[in-house]
Amino acid sequence: MSKWKPLVQTVTAALMVALLGATAGCKERKKDFKVPDIKVITTDNVHVVQAVDDSNIWIGNGIGEIYHSGDGGTTWKKQDSPAAKDQILLTDGEFIDTRTGWMSGLYGTLLHTADGGNTWQLQDTGTTYHLLSVSFLDRNNGWAVGEWNTVLRTTDGGTTWQRLSAEEDRVLSNIDMADTLHGWIVGEAGLILYTTDGGQTWQRQMPQAFERATVDDEFLYPRPALFCVQAIDANTAFISGLEATILRTTDAGRTWQPMKTESVYPLYTLEIKNGRGHAVGDKGAYLISEDNGETWRLQEDVIKSKQWFRDVSFSSTGTGWVVGQAGLVAGTKDGGKSWQFRSGLSYDMEFFEMPKALEFRGMPGWGPFGRQ
Repeated sequence: MSKWKPLVQTVTAALMVALLGATAGCKERKKDFKVPDIKVITTDNVHVVQAVDDSNIWIGNGIGEIYHSGDGGTTWKKQDSPAAKDQILLTDGEFIDTRTGWMSGLYGTLLHTADGGNTWQLQDTGTTYHLLSVSFLDRNNGWAVGEWNTVLRTTDGGTTWQRLSAEEDRVLSNIDMADTLHGWIVGEAGLILYTTDGGQTWQRQMPQAFERATVDDEFLYPRPALFCVQAIDANTAFISGLEATILRTTDAGRTWQPMKTESVYPLYTLEIKNGRGHAVGDKGAYLISEDNGETWRLQEDVIKSKQWFRDVSFSSTGTGWVVGQAGLVAGTKDGGKSWQFRSGLSYDMEFFEMPKALEFRGMPGWGPFGRQ
């Protein structure tokens, strides 16, 4: 049973019930009350979105449920997920086409489908440690990482997995491979690892911005946790993390350039595709880049929510999806200029007179990665 279900989920569900039931209790006093149009796919936190094309989208939530839309997000169908039985939080996903995909989760969970999600099977990863990220290049070659320095590799589509790393008390948050040899891992305390041999060995990389002169400085100015890496090719990659961090390398990690982000909030996921970049994070943070990641601009009040956004996926230049806290699923068809909510609450909904009502912050310092 996942213990990562923030209190905001309960509050949001209660709010939905109260609003939907308002006509019964106030019928005589407010006959003109309009039942709010609240779209709901799920009320649980959504951590994973995979938009394979403009029609086919998959999402995975905090209690192991997987939903699929085959019509561009108009309708959604719950798929039979083995992780839902034990309510296991799903952390990441990778689809290589409309039929073949994987989703990772807590307690060593890795799910695989070869038929577009009509059936999902558990794969034996050989570990019960939480898996926080999965990266596949094709039907055979894949990697997964997680807590306790876990790095796994498969060459047969996940039928068998080999552990490539010694057990160590550190969290690996995300992995992305550029090809079968080159790729990056990021994790806690500014950790960046790079491989040139498919993950058999990893070299630590230290951005100049993360260098500390003394041990005291290590404690006074801790390096930010890093949550996401995208490998563009063997030389180029982008990273996002705490303190609105975005880093870029164009020389295989020998140097890393901090990018200006116009934000202060953690950035949990970024994606660069077709020359455009999108990054999402805490308190409704949403940034875009229109020059292949060279510059980033904060887009305030574009996705009208102050809850955290956990994942972003664009299937084309115009069409993309953002998911996050308390069932939030929002889509765009104009490259991110405007967003429509398909699930969850937005402060732009007509029945909200006070947008601050949505800014429930739960326990201070908590986000989709736990305490920060």
